Amino acid sequence: MTMTTVQSVATGTNPPRRAVKPPLPRVTASAVWVVGAVGALALWALIYPILIGALQEQDTQQQLFGELRYELSQATAPLGPTTYGRPVALLDSPGAGLHGAVVVEGTGGQDLQKGPGHLKGSVLPGQIGTSVLLGRSATFGAPFRQVGRLRRGDEITVTTGQGEFRYVVERLRHPGDPNPPALGADQSRLVLGTAAGSGWRAGFAPTSVVYADALLRGKAQPSDGRASQLGVSAAEWPMGTSTQPLLLLVLWLQGLLVSVVAACWLTVRWGWVRAWVVAVPVLLAVGIGASGAAAQMLPNTF
Repeated sequence: MTMTTVQSVATGTNPPRRAVKPPLPRVTASAVWVVGAVGALALWALIYPILIGALQEQDTQQQLFGELRYELSQATAPLGPTTYGRPVALLDSPGAGLHGAVVVEGTGGQDLQKGPGHLKGSVLPGQIGTSVLLGRSATFGAPFRQVGRLRRGDEITVTTGQGEFRYVVERLRHPGDPNPPALGADQSRLVLGTAAGSGWRAGFAPTSVVYADALLRGKAQPSDGRASQLGVSAAEWPMGTSTQPLLLLVLWLQGLLVSVVAACWLTVRWGWVRAWVVAVPVLLAVGIGASGAAAQMLPNTF
C-alpha cells in the first residue's frame, strides 16, 4: 500500500487519478494518416527520377548494349533514321565520364530515360553533316552531367554500323553564342547537348542548355539523305516537354488517392500493422506508375 493510499484511507478521501488523454477521433486519425501518406509520396516523387530512375536507366543500358553489340557483329545496325528507342551507336568520352554509353534513336522524354538520344533530323554520328546527341544532366542516370566539363582538344569516340569515328572537341557553346562555322562538303560535326544549371544548387530548375561542338578527325561516311526530310517536334529539342502523359498521370493519381484513403480506412479498422502489410505493396505499385508518368513530363535533358 502506497503512502498516498494510506493517507487517503486515513482521511477518507479518494486518491487523485492520473489524467488520461482521450484517443483521437477516427476522423482525426484518418486525417493524420492521409497527410503522412501524401507527404511520403511527395518525397517519393522527388527521389524517383534520381535514384530509382538511375537504376532503371542502368538496367536498360545493359539490355541495349547487348542488342547493339549483336547488330554490329551482324552488320544490321541502323545506318539512317529508325524507330524510336532503338540503339544506334556507342559513345565514349573520358572527359565527359562516358564509357560505352548506348545512344538510342529519339530525344523525347521517354527516349532519354533510356540513355543519350540521337536527334531525328540530324545525320548519324560519323556521317557527312551535323549529328546532334542529347542526354540528361540530373535524372535517370544523368549520362551527360559532365558534358559541360569538356575542353578544347578532348576526344569523343562514336561507334556505329559504319565504323568507329573519333571527334575532337572545338568548344563549349551556350544559347546566344555564335554558331560554329559552316562545314565543308565532306566534313562531320558532333554536337552533345544537355541542360545547364541543374542540380541541387539550381533548385532542380534548369533554364539553359550547354552544347559541346566536336569535329571529326578522319573520313566521314555518306548518309542516305532521309534525316533532313524528317520533322522534329518541340518535345524533342533540348529542354523540350510533352503533355501527352498528362491523362495517364491523372488516372494514376486518382488510383493513388483511392489507395491512400483505403489504406487509412483499413488502419482505423484493422490497426496499422495489418493494414499496411496489405497497403504498402499496392501503394508502391501505384506510386511507381504515377512517378513514371510524371517523369515523362520533365524537360527531356534535365
